[in-house]
Amino acid sequence: MSDHPSSPGSPPIPSSSFDPNLLSPPTSTPIPPSVFYSQSTPNRPLTPPPNAFIPTSTPISNKTSGNHSYASETHDRDSANHRLAQETNGYFLGAMPPQKFLKRFLPISKGTPRCPNSDGAFTSVLSATKEVDMYTPFITAATAFVDTLVLVDTHANGDALRDNLAPDISVYAANNVPDADAKTDFSKMELFVEFKFAQTSDPFRDPKDTRAKDFPFENDSEVSQLNRGQLCSYAAAHAGSQFRVHTFTLSICGRSARFIRWDRSGATVTQSFDYIEEPHILASFFWRYAHLNQIQRGYDASVSPAS
Repeated sequence: MSDHPSSPGSPPIPSSSFDPNLLSPPTSTPIPPSVFYSQSTPNRPLTPPPNAFIPTSTPISNKTSGNHSYASETHDRDSANHRLAQETNGYFLGAMPPQKFLKRFLPISKGTPRCPNSDGAFTSVLSATKEVDMYTPFITAATAFVDTLVLVDTHANGDALRDNLAPDISVYAANNVPDADAKTDFSKMELFVEFKFAQTSDPFRDPKDTRAKDFPFENDSEVSQLNRGQLCSYAAAHAGSQFRVHTFTLSICGRSARFIRWDRSGATVTQSFDYIEEPHILASFFWRYAHLNQIQRGYDASVSPAS
């Protein structure tokens, strides 16, 4: 069989019509070497080599983020998440103190009312014996601090338009909640919350000495990498479904929490904090976000509906 397949529907081209060295039809008169070289060069290389592979289409990127929608459109999602965690190594900046994060990225405008008292607000989450049991008490507790937002348990209702990805809790504006039979909708989502029952699933780790340099902030355990890749896939779907400059995410592992701010260059991550012992930090996050304007929430102000 010829090494050079003909195009579909065209008659086969005899291999004898090709010059095996030049991979192109021969000319009627051979071109002497002196045309290309000042003098005949023995054993000069052929370009391309006789057995070179000639691509028939534009090469694609083999990175997960380059050849899978929202970085998880494969038959094995764990494998995709693991690859995505590997590909995003070094793009996470941390660990930022949570109070500094709130002050920097979720500022309180003049005239904003005080956050309601949060003492013991999230204690009921401790009654959960497995991850899925954490969602309802968490939603009940957090709702007290988001008067303009709605928290929805979406872990079992994936977004059909985005590879059925389903964050555990999706947060929507009260006037932009999806239909009941389509609970996950990244195009309407304000932010998402992802849970893991075990604290050992934390995708990051904090240095004991905050002044430490070159500390490996990204946790490299298998379960941590899978969690980090999962967060990345949701963040990609979120940012890819809206005109956003940045987005926010809440990662919960056991009784520890971290805030994450994603933008096009990477992500800023806070130190882990105990939201049972320090509920005011988590309550402040929700309260502040609920009172941010659209630009502060990350919406691209340069984009507006077509007139």
